[in-house]
Amino acid sequence: MLQLENEGPQSLTQAHETSAGANAVTPAVTTAAPNAPELYHQRTASRKSRITLACKRCKRRKQRTQLTAATEPMEHILKQHDLATVQYLILLGVHGQRSPYGAGAWAQIRYATCVCIEMGLHRRRSQSGSPAQRRDAEIRRRAFWACYCLDRVTSIVLGRAFAIADRDINVELPNASPDFWTLTHRNEYDPHKGQWSNVEPFIHIIKLDQIQSRIHKTVFRVDKDVVRCLPAERAKLDQKMTKIRDDLDDWIKTFPQTPKNDSKSTWMYDPESAYLDARDFYGV
Repeated sequence: MLQLENEGPQSLTQAHETSAGANAVTPAVTTAAPNAPELYHQRTASRKSRITLACKRCKRRKQRTQLTAATEPMEHILKQHDLATVQYLILLGVHGQRSPYGAGAWAQIRYATCVCIEMGLHRRRSQSGSPAQRRDAEIRRRAFWACYCLDRVTSIVLGRAFAIADRDINVELPNASPDFWTLTHRNEYDPHKGQWSNVEPFIHIIKLDQIQSRIHKTVFRVDKDVVRCLPAERAKLDQKMTKIRDDLDDWIKTFPQTPKNDSKSTWMYDPESAYLDARDFYGV
């Protein structure tokens, strides 16, 4: 800031001249370096990029720390060959879909499915028993169907064989009954509110994966050339594909109507929604 020793006319004139001289520097700099504003913005953008990159590195470092803590008891858990082993491998497989770890999501989910088969989770059981036993049976069903969905997704994407064939499965689908409400909800079920079960989308995804399995078996098979076949076989194939298309249309028409918040869906059917919970996908 310019300081004036006195306020006489001469001093004011000198101050004006000095100020004008200082302002004249700006066009001179701009003339000498016409790209200065552009360089400034580039440096600012570069600085922001470095800050963003540093934040991402910190986040990845935190994720690696969490993964290290989660995998520390892995050897002990895998030796048990029980429901905890299945659930552990499911979570590891979900993580591995975005950030591969170890053998990869496909191998981990396949291992989990093998444990399910060993435990008989793919077969129907008697529904009798105490509420605690029925609750335990429901958890086991959901764990198996979570393996089923993940196995179908990873196997189809990678072009590999399924861990289990549909013809070997006769266990019931997960149950959206209020009896099992607290498995996926924090609050108790209130019959007066007409609440919506977040297990319904999981059941709907299972049905879609079952249709995908039929498509894979009918069309994308390696033991038979479905394109160059006899007319009679082609007619049968067309009938099967027509039935699959009809089932896909029915699947779209019957998807669960999720509750809305401010006229927006609170689940996966709204692409703009930020609400995404793996528990809703796989029921674990």
